[in-house]
Formats: sequence, structure tokens, C-alpha cells
Amino acid sequence: MKSDMARKEADVIAMAASLQLVTTKVGPQRFAKTWLITSKGLTWLNEKED
Repeated sequence: MKSDMARKEADVIAMAASLQLVTTKVGPQRFAKTWLITSKGLTWLNEKED
């Protein structure tokens, strides 16, 4: 289940969030229930693949 993975990988998710690679923010004062990759996270992934 998704929630089991989030609990298991909580430290990794927290690190990615603190580096602004993922977020739950979807608008001003609006937050989702799921983690979403940021543009910074996409850039990081693309650079990592090179």
C-alpha cells in the first residue's frame, strides 16, 4: 500500500521535501494528500540520469 511505503521511506521523503525536490503544495494555501515532484526535483532527476 502507498501509506506503508510512505512510512517505510519517511526519512527519504523528509530529506527530499527539505531539499524542495517534492512538495504537497498545489497552490496558495492549498495542499494535496500526496507528494508531488517539483520542477527542482525534475531537474535533479534529469541531471542524475546524465
